[in-house]
Amino acid sequence: LSLSLSLFAAVIRNYGNLLLELSGVVPDGIVAFFTSYQYMENIVASWYEQGILENVQRNKLIFIETQDAAETSMALEKYQEVMAGSQGRRERGEQGKPK
Repeated sequence: LSLSLSLFAAVIRNYGNLLLELSGVVPDGIVAFFTSYQYMENIVASWYEQGILENVQRNKLIFIETQDAAETSMALEKYQEVMAGSQGRRERGEQGKPK
């Protein structure tokens, strides 16, 4: 059981590092899907503890879906606003993190 937990922790870390690498090279946004809210919360907590999310935030804004429909709707609206602004900056030849 201990070995499988260690492997699972390594998988979580590796996916987090992949997300970090992608956040530095993918223009605009990245969407990550999880099989359940509980699984997402566990993964996000692990990435937070490992400092992965802090590093991702240097490249991308992070929006996290919740089970609350109003909060999720607001987050999706903000995401769309950021992506629309990012598209405009790219068309003008500007680079960098959304402001």
